[in-house]
Amino acid sequence: MLNQTKKKGFYIVGTETSYMTISQFRTNYDNFFKDLKKWCKVKDKTTVRKLPTHSLRHTYGTMLYRKGVNLKTIQVLMGHSSIDITANIYTHTDISTSQNAVLLAFGN
Repeated sequence: MLNQTKKKGFYIVGTETSYMTISQFRTNYDNFFKDLKKWCKVKDKTTVRKLPTHSLRHTYGTMLYRKGVNLKTIQVLMGHSSIDITANIYTHTDISTSQNAVLLAFGN
């Protein structure tokens, strides 16, 4: 569904000069999940559980981390005052991330 959505700009929320209000974001977020539920039904796919919007911050931090972005950069992008917050709360690791780290360090 996301791949078929027309991209309207670089920014997910707003542009360089204009940002969504919290109310507008909530409305768009709710509408996205309503549309996704309909799409899943039409395509006979399992419905995705609607997550709290704050979960997106954890997903964002984790995805940056898994792509190899350093923690200091993630901290700045997320606006955290401490790198400990970024490392211990917002970046989640899994077995594949750990295996990739070992491969990077020691090769095959």
